[in-house]
Amino acid sequence: MAPVMAQRPPGDAIPAKHARAEITRLLEKAKAGNAAAQFTLGQAYADGNGVPQNFDLALKWYHQAADQGYADAENAIGIMYRTGSGVDESKEEALSWYRQAARQGSGPAMFNLGTAYYNGDGVGISDATAYAWFMLAKEAGVNSAAQAVARMEGEMRPGRINDGLKTIAEMYDRGEGVKQDDAAAARWYRQAAARGDQEAQVKLAAALMAGRGVSRDYGEARKWCEAATRQKSIAGEVCLGSLYRGGLGVDKNPTEAVKHLQVAALGNSGLAMRVLGEIYESGEAGRADRAESLVWYLRAAMVGDKQALEAAVKIKHSMAPEDWIQAKKKMRDLGFDPQKVEAFLQPSAGG
Repeated sequence: MAPVMAQRPPGDAIPAKHARAEITRLLEKAKAGNAAAQFTLGQAYADGNGVPQNFDLALKWYHQAADQGYADAENAIGIMYRTGSGVDESKEEALSWYRQAARQGSGPAMFNLGTAYYNGDGVGISDATAYAWFMLAKEAGVNSAAQAVARMEGEMRPGRINDGLKTIAEMYDRGEGVKQDDAAAARWYRQAAARGDQEAQVKLAAALMAGRGVSRDYGEARKWCEAATRQKSIAGEVCLGSLYRGGLGVDKNPTEAVKHLQVAALGNSGLAMRVLGEIYESGEAGRADRAESLVWYLRAAMVGDKQALEAAVKIKHSMAPEDWIQAKKKMRDLGFDPQKVEAFLQPSAGG
């Protein structure tokens, strides 16, 4: 059975019957611009509590409160659109209002978004996104959300639960649907990482390396990168390559860095290919090899790495003739046509 959409903040008691004097006081405060009074008055008209039920007046007062950023009013307008109470029913409009309220931390709105993604109300069904919103609503103290989370955990495969946890992390990471929060993003990535999700392990490692939302800790970052590589994670190999290249949490070891980056490059990582180009260009792992560097930049450019293309153009037009001869040989070994490559690497190709 699908979760029931909240008609008011889940877990909240139905308001007591408003006396006439209380309605009078609410009206005075509402007219004076008090957002809380405007919302409460709108709720009274929506429920017919102490006043005749009147959805037009409910919507009027909700809007006045919403115009001041009052999240409960925004959520209430969303419910009116979802149920078609005094307005034309519109699941899409309801979602828009729920999102506004959720971004301000409204647990009921988060619950309603979870319900929308669970049922496919105005959006495509997504159990991971529904789970994410229910989890956020649970954290905000919504009792119904705790029940929904428990229900979904009984329905979902472990991998999909991880996807839900990563969805929350990504929302905080990008500031999508919630306020951007690096610490919250790292906390949710950690939960998914601890459950064995390799993508979350690498994202958490990146946060630890940058000190983004957590204290910088290269040793812990290495632990998560290694955990990811044990699951054949290409990004994990790039991560370890970066740590060994920079001597971050490990002894600096360019040879070990190249080993991990080559594994990632074989997995079609353009970033790994570009970094290999940098290493061979600088001679970090031994003698500089401009021909080998160009080939790695070229391979990265072929998979869409624009920085690698710029580097390839630059290095090609500063190469000594003997280096270009060596580079052409390497290209032929890899199945590239040197003439086409030379045309491709004209300065205009780099933008």
